[in-house]
Amino acid sequence: ELNLSNPEVNEAYFAAVASLSSNTEKGSVLRQAINTYQLSGDSWQSLFYTVGKMSSSTEMGSVLRTSISEMPFEVETLNHFFSASDRMSSNTEKGRVLRAVASDQRFNKTAALGVLSSAGIMTSNTEKSSVLRAVAKTSQIRDEEVKAAYLAAARTLTSDSDYRNVMDALLD
Repeated sequence: ELNLSNPEVNEAYFAAVASLSSNTEKGSVLRQAINTYQLSGDSWQSLFYTVGKMSSSTEMGSVLRTSISEMPFEVETLNHFFSASDRMSSNTEKGRVLRAVASDQRFNKTAALGVLSSAGIMTSNTEKSSVLRAVAKTSQIRDEEVKAAYLAAARTLTSDSDYRNVMDALLD
């Protein structure tokens, strides 16, 4: 078995994955790595860096959603995760990824702030409001910093009906 906690092995492995020309192949290899190997902090960083360089939002989303149940929900890993998700061009795929994070049982304040920051830069009002409503359903919304980030993201909505929906979600 590969020891991806060895820096040289980690670097060589992810350089080889990055050199694959097909997004489908990259995605397949990365999903297999997530499901097969014990990934360290550096391995997660390398994996998310590789995901961020992919050109297919569909494959990026698939790898990111696969990683959610396996990755640690700690600051450094989540920062790299959201850095990769922010590179997705598809609002639909990005919304799916962010809602999946919000529905994970380990969803914490750091994850909530990351989801809301990423949602705030989405261009689709529909997807953005869907992500915000998913966060509103979690216990994290009771945290004042999370609520402030939620309201900041809500203010970026340009649709009155979506804005009303996300504000109503706070009251439910």
